[in-house]
Amino acid sequence: MANLHNWWQTTIWHHQARWARIIFLLYCAMYPGSMIFLLANLVPDSARGFGGVFLLLQGASIALYLYAYLGRAAWRTICIIMLGALFVEYVGATYDIPFGAYDYTTVLGPQLFATVPVVILFAWLMSLVGSWSLVYMAWPHAPRWIRAIGCGVAIMIFDIQIEPVATLINHYWVWTAPGLYYGVPLVNFVGWWAVGTILAYLCDLDLLRLMQTTRGQTPFAIANLIGSTGMFVTMNAQRGYWLAVAMSVLFVAVLSVILWRWRVVADTVRTQ
Repeated sequence: MANLHNWWQTTIWHHQARWARIIFLLYCAMYPGSMIFLLANLVPDSARGFGGVFLLLQGASIALYLYAYLGRAAWRTICIIMLGALFVEYVGATYDIPFGAYDYTTVLGPQLFATVPVVILFAWLMSLVGSWSLVYMAWPHAPRWIRAIGCGVAIMIFDIQIEPVATLINHYWVWTAPGLYYGVPLVNFVGWWAVGTILAYLCDLDLLRLMQTTRGQTPFAIANLIGSTGMFVTMNAQRGYWLAVAMSVLFVAVLSVILWRWRVVADTVRTQ
């Protein structure tokens, strides 16, 4: 038993960064085939929930990435985001606050409290850490409250891309009180901004330490945002949801400028 414990500690558990990359590479390996199936319109209705596998892989890779560089302190950030997401999603689906009136379907698989799909918590982890990282890259020395508000805006824009895919194509959830944006009420986006801002503020110090520990590397979470956005662009364009496509293109354009600026700054720092 002791040998098994030592093997786990030395061979498996102490390589979180490696496992984070392996899980992300698994996601990347599945990505081209999924895109081909989407473009060829070969995805059967029974496989709509497969997107949950992507969310699970992305969230798991982010969790391991956090643990690799923050150690046990990573659990604080992971719990704040995932338990916070569970709380707001349960309240939202039960009492229609703060996103509006909606209900999850069973497409995404197992649910907590018969209300919130487990993979949604992993989606929140991926999207919030990625959105915060994007804001940090754009303005590294911004005050904490600015980073939090900016993260709220970024994650709101991310949701603008998601909604037509999740509701009209894959039927992950349904809006019982439809709104103006492809049937989505505008209060939903206000809710995403508010929740994203609060969670980002609570996690800011740990995420800031993460960025300082990784010493200027392009944040791992950004790659997940890029992958998800590519999928959303493809699916929205295929169905003719051009406003959502335009938001995705805008998101990618801003992201590209920030990445370019970040690499220039990082290269300057390395040469000094």
